[in-house]
Formats: sequence, structure tokens, C-alpha cells
Amino acid sequence: MHLCACFLTMLLKNKYLKQIHKYIIQSSFPIKIIIIIIFLQ
Repeated sequence: MHLCACFLTMLLKNKYLKQIHKYIIQSSFPIKIIIIIIFLQ
């Protein structure tokens, strides 16, 4: 069950990353770091 939950979480993160992919590219470097930290928590 835990692995399944982790897998679903990864899928959700991928979905959101795809949606904000262009925004991340256009963002400054510090913002990228902040976003990465948020997703890793």
C-alpha cells in the first residue's frame, strides 16, 4: 500500500510539473530551487 501511495504521489507530481513546466523554464533560478524543495517535502 505504501509503495502504491508513493507511486500515485509521483504521478500527481508529474502531472503538476507538466502543467507548470513552461513557468519553471521562464522562472529565475532561485524559484526553481524553491519549487524543487516543495516537491521533495
